Amino acid sequence: MKNSILASSIALGVMTSLAAVSPTMAANIDDPNSVAWSSIRGYSSADFGKYFQQKKAQGYRVIDLEVDRIGGKTRYSAVWQYNSDKRGWASYRNMTNAQFSQRWKDFRKQGYRLIDQESYKIGGKRLYAGVWVQNKENTPWVSYRNVDSAAFSKRFKTYQKQGYRMVDVEAYPSGSKTLYSAIWVKNQPNLGWAEYRNMSASSYAKRFKDFQKQGYRVADLESYRQGGRQKYAAIWVKNTNGRGWAARRDMSATWFGNYWKTYRDQGYRLVDFEAYPTIGGTRYAGVWRQNNDRRNWSGRTGVDQAIAAYKKRNGLPGISVVIQKHGKTLYARGFGYADTIKKKVAHADTIYRLASVSKPITGLLAMRQVEQRRLNLDAPTRRYLPSMPGFHTHKIRQLMNHQSGICHYAECGSGWRGQTFNTAFAAIQKYEKQPLLFTPGTKVDYSTHAFSVLAAVLEKRSGRSYSALFTRDITNRLGLPTLRPENRKVKNANRSLVYSGAVPVPADNLSWKFAGGGIESSAVDLTKLGTKLLQGRVISNASRTQMWTNSTLNNGNRSGYGLVWSLGSHRGKAIASHGGAQLGARSHWRIYRNDGIVISILSNRNNGNPSGLADQIGTIVLNAR
Repeated sequence: MKNSILASSIALGVMTSLAAVSPTMAANIDDPNSVAWSSIRGYSSADFGKYFQQKKAQGYRVIDLEVDRIGGKTRYSAVWQYNSDKRGWASYRNMTNAQFSQRWKDFRKQGYRLIDQESYKIGGKRLYAGVWVQNKENTPWVSYRNVDSAAFSKRFKTYQKQGYRMVDVEAYPSGSKTLYSAIWVKNQPNLGWAEYRNMSASSYAKRFKDFQKQGYRVADLESYRQGGRQKYAAIWVKNTNGRGWAARRDMSATWFGNYWKTYRDQGYRLVDFEAYPTIGGTRYAGVWRQNNDRRNWSGRTGVDQAIAAYKKRNGLPGISVVIQKHGKTLYARGFGYADTIKKKVAHADTIYRLASVSKPITGLLAMRQVEQRRLNLDAPTRRYLPSMPGFHTHKIRQLMNHQSGICHYAECGSGWRGQTFNTAFAAIQKYEKQPLLFTPGTKVDYSTHAFSVLAAVLEKRSGRSYSALFTRDITNRLGLPTLRPENRKVKNANRSLVYSGAVPVPADNLSWKFAGGGIESSAVDLTKLGTKLLQGRVISNASRTQMWTNSTLNNGNRSGYGLVWSLGSHRGKAIASHGGAQLGARSHWRIYRNDGIVISILSNRNNGNPSGLADQIGTIVLNAR
């Protein structure tokens, strides 16, 4: 059975108080071009209550509420939107029929309108949930619930003639019947719209394509069981502002999570969520709306193509890239999988090993100690670590610009690397007796082990372990929660598996080299760190300049390194960068020093040349409008 209206409705009987209200005002409230948002799904009642209070205190309001029986338990889900104009709102759940009716009457008297309603059963008892919002625009509205198909059709015709359009539809089994509820608002902007219910999967798919071609978008989606078959109801509206949207249905929990992350990366927000029973178990549907201009960035397609080709060419299970310019995120996306077994997609917030990109971050920690007058770059290392053998004549600066002569991997031995070390100082005692490879300052020879020595110095000067110092001064101080020394004992659903080829392998112990190759992060947080560095929020601008000044050898020749950073140029633009490679990781972090551009490339297999990919991406960013 169908109910539909495609032509724009004529508004009749509009209240005089609406004369001063812009027709687009209410539409902007219900469908803003951009707004902060969040969503949760599958929470217990207690956890939902905690999150509810947290988001409410942060200034958010509920726009969509969902209550379902999943796995024999009652689960709560919601979509939140920042309450930008501070309008009043309310949301209640687990109400009886009488309680819902009383709330409905009370809020209507107070000048609120219903924007979402739910009906469900707990313990065999029919309960209700609803969301109300202060009706500042005095938009006329109506709603009803628990009506059968015939009553629904009758009411549809009535409100259609009166110039209303439907904004919310629900359908739910009640005994042998299907009952319906709906919310309508006066169609003030004469917006084209359509509503169909009791559609089969194939019928919905056909209408989806037809309406999409006509410039309509899905605004509300519902699925339910009827007569032993899966049915769908949906509301379409004319997409008058042309902004992007997406709607998906019949997803497993994993794939809903995958699409949630993928669309979030592409600059969309979730606006409608459904969980519903099917013959194959609980399935999920969602509707997303473009939430910023990231989708319209002129360089997006070129970057997409470059990353996709790079991933395929190098056989990477997963890769994530984030680009910021002057603090604005131009691009954030993952390709492939963080976990090929569970089919968890890579996304911008996937956590990867940084490998040697850990080194410049340790350099920032060191410069913090310099600024606090706890560390002198030109002091001998043994001033801070007097227990080291006397032949360690290098200075702190030489640890950071690879001129220390300290051994690197093969020269340092390897039998101890699988051990767990609580401090860098404990780790360096395994190789500190190895002779230097050259006189400090006479050569440049890359050394990861030198950074564990630097970390031991930082421990001595701060009175904290490297991990504790890092967590305090980087993770917490800068608000970068994924950026931290790797600890696989602490589970994180966003952490990528470690791959050798196409096969996931056990992660090796990195505790001996946190400072030089044991940090993990998402591409989002790594990019934010780069932007904060450019803004002078990590270390002072003077300290940053010092790190980005080409160091010299004893003979006066330039080394190509600053303090940790590799210095160079791309397309005539000065860059500071660092790459990394280790088991399960190949990474690249690049900063265009005078152009405000930060590029982070992280992957979960040690293969490829991300520096070359960064060149391609950098060219696109520099040329983009």
